[in-house]
Amino acid sequence: MKRTLLVIGTFFLIMAVFMGVKLTREFSAMSRELQEKANSVVFGDFQLSEVPDGAYEGSCDWGIIAVRTKVTVQNGRISAINILQHNNGRGKAAEKITESVLSDQTLQVDLVSGATYSSKAILSAIQDALAGK
Repeated sequence: MKRTLLVIGTFFLIMAVFMGVKLTREFSAMSRELQEKANSVVFGDFQLSEVPDGAYEGSCDWGIIAVRTKVTVQNGRISAINILQHNNGRGKAAEKITESVLSDQTLQVDLVSGATYSSKAILSAIQDALAGK
């Protein structure tokens, strides 16, 4: 009986280690992919005066982080930015970046410390909304 329990316990221990290694590898691959996507994004200058008044939706989906925004333009200015969706892990703090975009009227703003990838994803979704005018 003790031998059977030892074999079963050993089997479960080996499986737990195997699954831990597998999950660690998958998480590392997802993290590398997220980092590559975030580092490759370029925020262009846009002429708000060329964007017709209206509300525009944009999105950014990098797997771990996904954002949907609604950007309202009025009289050649961004008058509102609503985050419709933000799957973010620990990047909830990045949502305050919309305040900087509104006050500066540009995507060339400082990223939120500790929420770099979510900050870039939100800016990317805003850019997508404005490009879809």
